[in-house]
Amino acid sequence: MIPLPSVAGVQIRIHGLLPALLLLAWIFGLGQDALLLLLLLLSHELAHVLFAHAFGLRLRSLRLLPIGGAMDLDGLERADPAVEVAVAMAGPLHNLVLLAVGFLLQVTGVLAPRTGAFFMLANASLSLGNLLPALPLDGGRVVQALIATQRGFVQASQTVELLGKITIWVLILLSAAALFRGWIFVGPLLFAIFIAMRGSQEGRASRLRGLRTLWQWPGNELTDAVPVQGIAVPEQFPLHKLAGRLLPHRYHIVWVVRRGGHADGPWNEADVWQALQTRGPDARAADLRR
Repeated sequence: MIPLPSVAGVQIRIHGLLPALLLLAWIFGLGQDALLLLLLLLSHELAHVLFAHAFGLRLRSLRLLPIGGAMDLDGLERADPAVEVAVAMAGPLHNLVLLAVGFLLQVTGVLAPRTGAFFMLANASLSLGNLLPALPLDGGRVVQALIATQRGFVQASQTVELLGKITIWVLILLSAAALFRGWIFVGPLLFAIFIAMRGSQEGRASRLRGLRTLWQWPGNELTDAVPVQGIAVPEQFPLHKLAGRLLPHRYHIVWVVRRGGHADGPWNEADVWQALQTRGPDARAADLRR
């Protein structure tokens, strides 16, 4: 990644392939198309940023990749899942609006046929492509946020990771089928490569963010009323599995069922976190102590 000067405290980095691809496109006489695609990509990311700022989230860093971008938002782990969905959907919806605008401009003759066709194709690709259910695409973030509210971050990450693998193979098969028919259709293959390169890294980052979210309430950080969820586990139950079952934006009360049916507790998320820190990943529910 190539670092650029910070803008308003935001760290900006550009993938090394991006300027190389722009230069290659210019050599082959496609410089105008490549520049337009880059501007559309920037506007896509700007839509995310504006929605994030509207919900009180601050942009810490922005990475521009060959066919997408990645943002690091301060406060996202404390935001409601509906906010994360709205921020993720802002980019694709922005490109859908531009697609409609491009259609109107071409119909009225403002845009030349070739320019108008490329403008609409680029916006359709950025919108529909980003809605695929795989990280780091916007669709993957939406699916992950929705599943996390019901089944926790661990299950959400595992589900999105599986969907990402399925998406990669579907895109590869689409490209192969197009090539078999004699069509040069590289868009699905580019998205597959992008998902393969960034998906696993984004998945690891989202799991870490999920763990931070699980223990955001201890201390003075609980500033609003939240639903309470009770969980009962046997004393030999692994605490890392228990952590995976804790849901975001809930306050959890944990009861440990001993032999004979006697339940100890209640314990909270901070107790679980403390036991994991002191006892390590092999900690059991029996290790919860006051």
